[in-house]
Amino acid sequence: MQYKDDLSKGYVNGYFVGKRQGSATQDELEPDADGYEVPHDTVRIGTVTPDALEPNFPEPKDYTVTYAKGDDAATGTAPTETDKSEGETFTVKANTLTLIGHTFASWLGSDGKTYQPDDEARMPGAAFTLTAQWEPNTYTVTFDNNDGDTEADPRTVDVDYGDTVESLPTEPTRDSYTFASWNTQADGNGDTFDTSTVVTGDITVYAKWSAA
Repeated sequence: MQYKDDLSKGYVNGYFVGKRQGSATQDELEPDADGYEVPHDTVRIGTVTPDALEPNFPEPKDYTVTYAKGDDAATGTAPTETDKSEGETFTVKANTLTLIGHTFASWLGSDGKTYQPDDEARMPGAAFTLTAQWEPNTYTVTFDNNDGDTEADPRTVDVDYGDTVESLPTEPTRDSYTFASWNTQADGNGDTFDTSTVVTGDITVYAKWSAA
């Protein structure tokens, strides 16, 4: 644990080492010193816990708690938390962010642990960050035979948000017609759907037929 210094009262990192002696001047032997001297026989006394004589010392050092979006595309205002001292516990906040096509899964702490809202977290001896973890939503692509005699195989494929289908299904067949492609409109005047089409929601695509 780190503690605040109070040199005016003789405390360094929670220990009483004696009050400053002399004036705040530098010298050639100790150019990085703050210029104060303490007697050579001064020893630390006491413990690093408050006592009846000095109930306010040592004072634990406070560290920041930060909630991070986890994705630059996430919107909303992240939760906030007051600074905490090492060893102090606090309740993890609920998520207040949104990310299109994704569902909030958990917070990942900078300690490597996963936290859910309302979990208790213990403050380490450093700044602590809780980063939002997101799971992509899964959407269904339905392949409609559009008056065909057989169905596509498979007829539906599940795809994560932002992904594409790995492969197209076996094409349906129709007497006197030739399968041309998959289209986003039943009349064939929409966009062609293929393995390069990014899926962002549930969608039905239709067989486009050409007369044989």
